[in-house]
Amino acid sequence: MKPKLNIHTIVLCLTGILFIAGLFYISWTIRQQINSANSDFSTFEERLQEQKNSLESAQSAFAYAIQSEKDILNWRAHKADGISSAAQEADPDPNASSDTKPSIFSQNTAPEYNDFSDENADSDSNNIWSDSDDTSENYDSDQPVA
Repeated sequence: MKPKLNIHTIVLCLTGILFIAGLFYISWTIRQQINSANSDFSTFEERLQEQKNSLESAQSAFAYAIQSEKDILNWRAHKADGISSAAQEADPDPNASSDTKPSIFSQNTAPEYNDFSDENADSDSNNIWSDSDDTSENYDSDQPVA
């Protein structure tokens, strides 16, 4: 006896073939999306690397410009002082007196800076809380005084 092919077997085989073809199609489209995302990401990485390189070159150019400007200012200062050679800078005169600048803390030694007693509180020059400038004429009557 020969087995007969009935319609159910044929429909089941065709459905299986269509299902397998659908799986291949979905995997192919997903693979294309992954490849396009990878290519977009690699182009983004390339642009990012280009930006990083341009930023580093701009930073080094800026640092070079700052350093050259400092060198020019130092050269002008030395030229104005009359120092023209590096040998004069390296060998200072041993007989020259070493004048040191006083500390910034010892410069304001006037009594009005150091005296915090109440003796000077009445004078207008030392009293920072004086109300001599605040008169009622300076304010509008409609505006509240804060």
